[in-house]
Formats: sequence, structure tokens, C-alpha cells
Amino acid sequence: MLNASGQALLDSQMERERINDPLESSVDIWASTENNDVNGVDGSEEVLPLYTDYTADGTTANICVNNKFDTSSGGNKLAEYRYLRLTIPTTGTYNVVLNTVPATPTDPNPPVPLPPDYYDHFASDPDIFIQLNGQIVAWGLSGIANNENFNTQNRLNAGDTYVADLHEFYYQDTAGTAVNFPDVICFDYSMTLVP
Repeated sequence: MLNASGQALLDSQMERERINDPLESSVDIWASTENNDVNGVDGSEEVLPLYTDYTADGTTANICVNNKFDTSSGGNKLAEYRYLRLTIPTTGTYNVVLNTVPATPTDPNPPVPLPPDYYDHFASDPDIFIQLNGQIVAWGLSGIANNENFNTQNRLNAGDTYVADLHEFYYQDTAGTAVNFPDVICFDYSMTLVP
């Protein structure tokens, strides 16, 4: 949440960029009133909401990302990252699962034997960071094809609001990526308290 000086900085930046939103007084830190869906162009399906609410109770949410707005493969364009606002019902360590659905094909000709630093550039590589007040408190960066599955490195506290950012690694690292790599990737996401 912004303090008074942070709000003043944000307001000055918006003024400098000539962003005049008639709903500006109702804009909150989650951009819950945001309605710019890029005028419904191809790829806009993955734009809103900017933050999707998720309660860490083991249920599955399906979230999609795309690189349709990234003509230079820079990895930092609209819809390449999707954000979840996490509600943590019980303090503890959580198992986080992120599966690419449907799974992408894997390398038809992997090197034998597999080198220790081998990454399958044909398959999706979902990655995630979980943050509290802008500080990363948990992450999943395994490089395993079509899956990220880990226990949080830190305990998550009930009552605190966390943000998870989900993304497809190969939208940022296109070196060697399959030519026909999908421009839309969907993930099934879940968090379950570890007993």
C-alpha cells in the first residue's frame, strides 16, 4: 500500500505521462477498476484482471499468459506475466504446483546422455515468484518441462497479502526455443498447506 509520499510520486508520474483517468480517485493498488483490455485485440483475453484473487486452499485456478504483444521477444510485455493476489488461510509452508495445460511437446531428439545443464527448449517451462511487500519469499525456477512443483522456502503468514507472478520462461529466453512454440500458454495453479 502506498504511503502519502508514494502516492504523490505516483500522481506526479501519471501527470507527467498525461495519464488522466476519470476514475483515478477510485484506483486502488490492485487496479481492480482497470478496464483497458486493449480494445479486444487478439491476446487481450490474458490481460484482465491484472490481479486474480486466489485462496491457498488446494483449489486449482487456470491462468494463461501470452507473448502476442512482444514482437521483439524481450519477455516483458503485456500479458507475459500474470499476477495472483494470494489469501493465506493458515500460517505455514505451502506446496505450490504450476502445470502447463495442455502440456507442450518435449524435445523429440534430446542429447544422450543429458548434460547437467540441459533445458528442453521445446517444452513449456513455467516459473513463479511469490512476494510479500515487494520482497521475494518463495520461488519455483526448476526448468522441468511443463511443471513447477515446490514447497515454499519460507512460511507464509495468514493475514498477510502475497502476490504471485506466473510466467513462461521461454517468452524471455528464446535462444534455441522451438520455432512453433505456442504464443499462449495456460497453467493450472494450486497451493496446499503442507501438513
